[in-house]
Amino acid sequence: MKKARIIPFISLFIVLALITTLIFLTIPDGRTDTTVFWIAWSFAIPFNLVVGTILHFWSCKKSAQEMVHMPIAYYLIITFGIIYLVVGFIFMYLPIKKTLFLIILEIIITVAYLLTAIYFMFGANYMAKDAKHVRQKVLFVKMLTADLEDCLLRAKSGAVRSALQKFVDDVRFSDPMSDPSLDGIEQQLSNTVLDLSMKIDSASEEDVLAVIKQGELQLQSRNRRCMMLK
Repeated sequence: MKKARIIPFISLFIVLALITTLIFLTIPDGRTDTTVFWIAWSFAIPFNLVVGTILHFWSCKKSAQEMVHMPIAYYLIITFGIIYLVVGFIFMYLPIKKTLFLIILEIIITVAYLLTAIYFMFGANYMAKDAKHVRQKVLFVKMLTADLEDCLLRAKSGAVRSALQKFVDDVRFSDPMSDPSLDGIEQQLSNTVLDLSMKIDSASEEDVLAVIKQGELQLQSRNRRCMMLK
């Protein structure tokens, strides 16, 4: 995965190196003696590469679950990279000698690049954190379902298996989203499932069914609270 992530950066470096080579092979005589040429080239190539490198490694630091960062980073790199190149070609090839307009234009582009990058980075971080928060909130139901399925495999009587299967289905199709206000009832439900896991092998059928019934009531209470939070 890490090797795959470095390929876009290498591609960016190769493209800019190729463009630089073509520029110096085709630039009109005398243009490299002007300040305008070097300002335009500096923004179009090295500055472009530096910013692209920063954005690339910012996106690569994120985990696989946060890959929303990479397409955003490369959208910025490609969009503003092309803008820098177009402006650079115009000022490198045309017989322009005054630098003031070029400097103002490059500053405007750079500020727009910076503001856009900040906006998109903030948005990407927010989306990644929100996705992580959602994954954490739905984990409770998934873990509870897995624990109950383990109990179901150890159930001995038909009545217990039937009641436990219904309990498993009720949990599986419960509202997957949790909330801090549900911590109390969800902890009670977890404790009941733990109690069920301890009793499923040795307790009487009546005791096991009583624990399942208790869990069902707690699940219903939890789901009613979920509805109230909508």
